[in-house]
Amino acid sequence: MTVLLNKFFNLYHGVEMTKASFFCIVLCAVGLILLPASSVAEQLERFDADGVQIDFDQKSRKIIDWKISVDPESKGDGSYSIITRDAAGESVSRHLSIDILDLTYCLQESKQSDEIFQEGSALDGKLIVRRKIEKAGPYKIYFTVEIENVTNATLELEKRARLILGPGLGEYPGKGFGVAETIYSYVEPAAFIDGEVVGTRNDFESLAGRPEPFVWFGLHSRYLAFILKPIGNQPAYTPKDVELGYGEAARDSWIPDRYLPTLAIDLGVDRLSGREKISREFLVFSGPKSTAALKSNLNDFSNLIFFGIWRWMGVLCSGLLWVLKKIYWVVNNWGISIILLAIIVRLIMYPFSQRVLSSQKD
Repeated sequence: MTVLLNKFFNLYHGVEMTKASFFCIVLCAVGLILLPASSVAEQLERFDADGVQIDFDQKSRKIIDWKISVDPESKGDGSYSIITRDAAGESVSRHLSIDILDLTYCLQESKQSDEIFQEGSALDGKLIVRRKIEKAGPYKIYFTVEIENVTNATLELEKRARLILGPGLGEYPGKGFGVAETIYSYVEPAAFIDGEVVGTRNDFESLAGRPEPFVWFGLHSRYLAFILKPIGNQPAYTPKDVELGYGEAARDSWIPDRYLPTLAIDLGVDRLSGREKISREFLVFSGPKSTAALKSNLNDFSNLIFFGIWRWMGVLCSGLLWVLKKIYWVVNNWGISIILLAIIVRLIMYPFSQRVLSSQKD
């Protein structure tokens, strides 16, 4: 072994190195290899809530990833990202960004582990914008936006402050579905207004001009939902305050525009008097479209699951889904669960079908 090491130490040009020098070079090489990984880790700041993991870029303060854990009722592992990326892997989504001039964010450390607080400035420091995210429960966070004029003079903004949701929800075109692609793979706007849930682009656009306020609004795909519910003391949001757009941030992307809906929520801020401070607060749900996740003591978004059908049919579907999940927990196989559910339904309907057949014979 000693002979082999001595031969290995004799490098190019016949320069013989000591063992100490050799190991120094090895350590330096290992450091160079590990440096990119550590530098990447230092550029990220992570906020962990129940079922939600949000990564921020420490320099820009932008959200670069937003992961949702699988349904707690499921026996699978892993998570889903609701950040849509283009062909180069760059983030297209700008969830919870503030569309107001050019903000320069800096990190303000919070003393509490269940929240993250950021502060940005614009107009040469005359305007301060603060964002705070707090834990609220499984798949839920509280999101607060605070806009403050720190001068004594009135500030007129070039454009109204808007909160952005989208573009997209981490969903991409499905392959192999043919004409059924839009059924199995989609991203659509959703809202609850005047006791009615709308969950498609056409239905959302048909709300234009209606005076009733939204109870909540957001985006949803086949399996996931991203919903904002205004809370606290703030003006109501009507359809004219929530603008729906498509594909504005990814015209050169391989993703079709219908996968890139964007909601721009007008926060009602375009002018601030001297020392005026305006605050907007939302309950944010980002999670799976399951009854257990969508329904809690803070909210009930479960009517999003079976929107667009008669109420009695929704109740029937919810009941069948509940039975299917109970069967799955026993057999741990969705295929067998569906077969068993079909057999159960057949047995329940058997007396009625026999009565119909006998009446037809008579």
